Amino acid sequence: MDKNQVLKKLQMMEVMYVPYARATNMPFIVCDEETYNDQIFIFREEKDVQVFAKEYTAKSIPLMGVKFKNDQFLNFYTSLFTMGVNAIVYTEGEETVELELLELVQPPDYSQLPEEKRPLSNPQLQLTGLYFMQELRRKVDNEEKKNLPELEEEMAANLVKARYIVSMRVNEKDDEEVEGGKKSEVQVPFVKNNNGEIFQPVFTDVGEFNKFNREKNLKGVVMNFDKLQSILMEQSKGIVVNPLGFNLIILKEQIPAFVKRFEQE
Repeated sequence: MDKNQVLKKLQMMEVMYVPYARATNMPFIVCDEETYNDQIFIFREEKDVQVFAKEYTAKSIPLMGVKFKNDQFLNFYTSLFTMGVNAIVYTEGEETVELELLELVQPPDYSQLPEEKRPLSNPQLQLTGLYFMQELRRKVDNEEKKNLPELEEEMAANLVKARYIVSMRVNEKDDEEVEGGKKSEVQVPFVKNNNGEIFQPVFTDVGEFNKFNREKNLKGVVMNFDKLQSILMEQSKGIVVNPLGFNLIILKEQIPAFVKRFEQE
């Protein structure tokens, strides 16, 4: 297969299968040792993605195949830009072809929009967060995770630099004592872990926020990392970044510690 054939298949075929990391609930990402491309994998046949997933699961990297229908392709390809992915490895039978993401699709162009109206994205945080969580949650002894400190350093630096979408629910209630007869009440959503501890969700981009806001009843406010502690409830243990993605928990006391750690950069 040449690249033109692959590009056509990636637009026209009825279904495709993508390996997802169970550690992150996101596409499995690998940094190619030769090109340093940050790549994901796409398979034409379900049986082939199952073989691929089984091989990595045997290495203590649990994967699962996720099926996409043709009408979902474009949204999926476009979402890869928000993850920092720049390459795709396509496999059909015994043949494998790598291509740049930009050869397949162009990123959305928001250059005509004012800065404050452009959708938030943090591709470097998403990318380094995915690599970190893929390694952190590998079911092997910590001694085998030799590159974990380096991955954590990169992720943490991007964590502090990033801006986040903070969700809230605004309810309007009748109140004759208020001008206009309406009073706004703000509720902050939270999630609980298996121990019943409360964490407040924040999101790296609009796609992650929309996963959480399925009922379309939340609003988002953009905040810098160093301001997140100010919105935490008293009973909250901290924040959780992308709870339906890589699900990174940051304890309340870690927020100022991270800020101090990287304040000179």
